[in-house]
Amino acid sequence: MHAVQFGVNLPASFKMIKPSYQDQKDASIPRATNRGVTSKVICGEAMNQKSKFRSKTPVNFFDFKLEQGAKMVQSVPRGWTTFAYTLHGNCHFGGYFFVQYRCRKGEGIFAL
Repeated sequence: MHAVQFGVNLPASFKMIKPSYQDQKDASIPRATNRGVTSKVICGEAMNQKSKFRSKTPVNFFDFKLEQGAKMVQSVPRGWTTFAYTLHGNCHFGGYFFVQYRCRKGEGIFAL
């Protein structure tokens, strides 16, 4: 089992609001499979699936699994920061080739 947690920097108008939490059970997360790519749409929209998760600032958070040789394109809104956490294998991101390193089992990250 792996877990990923991330923080989102809120706009100034939301900095002092009361913290909130949303729980999502795995079974409630929208999924799609197409041409060797399986996605879990945790937050945002991908592969014609939209998450019910809501945030004060726009966020996309996906869990993609690609079969060997599968290809996919996920658009990213202009000006957004993007990162990919790679658990297994090698990937191409935006023209860059990334070979997953192994400092500790399952650890790999690439930021664009």
